[in-house]
Amino acid sequence: MSGASGKRQETAALVQRMNSSGVVVQFLATCMVVEKHWDHKELLALWVYQISEWMSFFMVTYLAQWTSHLFLVLALVIMYILAVLRAGSFLQPLMRPIYMFLPERHSYFGLCNSQESAMVYQLVAAALRVGSFLLWLVMAINMPSLGEETCTVPVVNFHNEGCNDVPLWLSSGCGIFFDPDEWQRCVSASWVEYGYCNLVAAQCRNQSLGPFNLAISIFFNSSLSLTSILAPFIWLAIVGGLSWFKGFCIFNIPPASQLNFSLRETEIELTGIDIDQYSIYISPSLRRLIRFDLVLSIVDLASDLLCVFVFLFALNWGFALLQVMILLSIAATLSAFKEKYENLWKELQTAYKMGVVTEGYLSVVLSERIRRCPLSLFLQLYGACFVTSNMLVATIFTLSITSSLLSAVQGGFFHIHMNLNNVPWSLIL
Repeated sequence: MSGASGKRQETAALVQRMNSSGVVVQFLATCMVVEKHWDHKELLALWVYQISEWMSFFMVTYLAQWTSHLFLVLALVIMYILAVLRAGSFLQPLMRPIYMFLPERHSYFGLCNSQESAMVYQLVAAALRVGSFLLWLVMAINMPSLGEETCTVPVVNFHNEGCNDVPLWLSSGCGIFFDPDEWQRCVSASWVEYGYCNLVAAQCRNQSLGPFNLAISIFFNSSLSLTSILAPFIWLAIVGGLSWFKGFCIFNIPPASQLNFSLRETEIELTGIDIDQYSIYISPSLRRLIRFDLVLSIVDLASDLLCVFVFLFALNWGFALLQVMILLSIAATLSAFKEKYENLWKELQTAYKMGVVTEGYLSVVLSERIRRCPLSLFLQLYGACFVTSNMLVATIFTLSITSSLLSAVQGGFFHIHMNLNNVPWSLIL
């Protein structure tokens, strides 16, 4: 009986804490309304749409890998300008980078306050993705052939003075697995071809992996390449399918007045719940979603840390530094968290064990997903081909890219589509 009493007291304390938090009530009310008005097939279609939307940007990253990182910077500047025009603020897209990839105030359910059309935003985004494919296609056709002499037969203890001009991360294979003179001639031809020359040299260097790991490396890099090339067209096909099903373009979803009215009613109902009524509001599917969300958060953070070590061991100091800077953004969030809540780990344990969310969990996790996850996703995607992708590295990057992608999808789902936007600015800044 003492165990049951302890659990009851813990639940009572949790409910009391939840009742003081408008963001938790809003979260539960929105989940209930969405589950009531949308069947599982429609929700699954939304998840597939979101995944394809994020992955469609992979083509922009792939173009930058082939050419120059300046193309990626240019694309991010364009997306930033779109986000600024939509938000009416220069600061907000910097504090919430998710707005550079998803249109603000455009919920798939029509739930956003002041729901606005995203037609212009999405058309520019689509042109950017498809344009990247067309530009890559033109460049791929016209890229110079480096010849068979670029990759050399491995020579033990061979060194070439030209290796001094090769990037540090390529130095381990220089003069052994690829000819530095050929590499130098390639990069001297045009700044646009710099990425292509590095990709070729990296593939030459991968000869040192051995037959098994070399096959894994080829499969890993080829899968990323094929996914990047196909993703924009898969996204547009899904947009067309969903638009046909709904009867209007999903880039222009109108506000759902009736759904918002039901949401307000549900929020009022939840505000006064007591301990005996609480359990009926949490469906089994919602409990599974919350537990999955918690595990995903931990896996995503752990895999990002592993990527730092991968970049360091690969002598990619620039990528390692960028990944560390992205992870350091967590420090500000955790610092603000410690001032408001007692213990982060205890908060996460409570969320998982009870199958519910708490104010602290939502505030910390959501703030990370609208800021850190998009940046980590595209850094890892861009840097993956510039490391030696043996079995261990390929596994780490696959796990990290997948978890970052799903975390970004979750962030967009909660923050934009469910309009869960009451994240304390103290945790964002």
